This record gives sequence, C-alpha cells and structure tokens, in this order.
Amino acid sequence: TPLVRSPRTLEYNLLFEQDALHRGLVSLDHDGKTRLAVLGPDSRTLDLAGKDTPGYLGVFTTFVYEGVIHLLIGLDHILFLLVLVIPATLSTAKNQASSGQSRALRGRLLELAGIITAFTLAHSITLALAALDIVSLPIAWVETFIALSIGLAALNVAWPILGRKTWKLAFGFGLVHGFGFASVLGDLTSGVSGLAVALAGFNLGVELGQLALLVVGFPALYYLGKNRMYQKGAVPVMLAGIGAISLLWVVQRAPLF
Repeated sequence: TPLVRSPRTLEYNLLFEQDALHRGLVSLDHDGKTRLAVLGPDSRTLDLAGKDTPGYLGVFTTFVYEGVIHLLIGLDHILFLLVLVIPATLSTAKNQASSGQSRALRGRLLELAGIITAFTLAHSITLALAALDIVSLPIAWVETFIALSIGLAALNVAWPILGRKTWKLAFGFGLVHGFGFASVLGDLTSGVSGLAVALAGFNLGVELGQLALLVVGFPALYYLGKNRMYQKGAVPVMLAGIGAISLLWVVQRAPLF
C-alpha cells in the first residue's frame, strides 16, 4: 500500500474576490497543542507544520487591524457617529454667556464621552451576543435598520422627536450596529477560545478606529460650532444629505424591495 502523505500547506481563496475584508480563521491541532492562524488576501497559504502560525497574539492583532479598517471604511457607521457628535459641537448664545470657553469645552467633551461610551457599550454587547451565536438576526434587516437609524438620528438633531438625551439614542441604535459589526466576523469555526480572541481584537479595533475619527473630526467641528453659518447653514445641509443617503440605503437594503 503506497504511503499517503498529508499535505504540508493549506491554500485558502474563498470569497476574497467578492470581499477583500473576508478572513479565514484556522485552528490547528498538533501534538496536543492548538494553534490559530488567519488567512487573508495577502496571506493565502499556511504552513501546516506550524512554523508560520501566529498563535493567539497573531489572531488578536490581525482582528484589531480588521476592526480598525472596517470602521474606517464603513460609511454607514461613520455617518451615524457624525450625527451623534453634531449636537455636542453646536454652540448657543446662552452657554457662551454663562460659561467661559474652557468650561464650555469641558462640558462638550463630557457630553461626547457619554455619547461614545453608550454607543461603545451597546454595540459591544450585541457584537458579542451575535458572534458567540447567542442571538441571531437576519442580516438584511440588520443592515436596513442600521441605515434607518442614521436617518432617524439626523432627524432627531433637527427635531428631537426621540428626546435630547443623545446618549440614550446612541445606546439604543448602537445595539443594532453591533449586529452589523458581528456580520463582518463571519462564521468562525475555531471554537470558543479562538472566537473569543478574534472577538476581543475586532472590538478593540472598532474602538480604536472610532477614537481616531473623533480625535481628527471633533476639534474641527467644535471650532466650526461657534460660527453662525455652520449652525444655520452647514448643519441643516449635512443633516438633509445624511437623511437622503439613509433613505436610499433603506430602499437598497430592505428585503421587501
């Protein structure tokens, strides 16, 4: 009987042409040890001997990177963050007269921190629930509601039909956005331990991407917020444009159409 040798390498090409952010998470069991590897468009081949297997740290850092990239190229999440931040940048004659610039800025930063904390907590909860397969929702409806949440949040800035507590809005809609983040992780099959590492890294990456956007964008918007033209002209135009994009996405994503 001829000796059948096990393959020494694994090549993975599934879905890369359709989705450049797709990744394959591989679990290797050898000599009683479990190792993890991540395969992507730039690293499609894996040495099964384990010499180039990154292990848990490699998986973690890979998914941190993927989380950052997903946030930065996800226009829907960026627009939602923008709408959440806009109220914290608007200046009024009342608060300008009653407090100095440093106190006003401190108050805005505290407001912004509350909004971002609520959004982060909410999407972290549902990201974990979905990734661990505890809660599952149809992705088409999740993406549709994410699009709808952007328009509702924009409408609420102009007419606070959902209340002026922006952090509550951020938390409520953040729960839905978490399911959207979870869809990017895909069907991970490496077991709970590998999934937990990937989940933690991806979530951290999303937060780092979110923080990077705020560090760059908030100071500029805060400075513009003192300008009457920004408040009376630019903000309404931005909100109208974001609302129109939201409506278009709802029509494109809703499984009813």
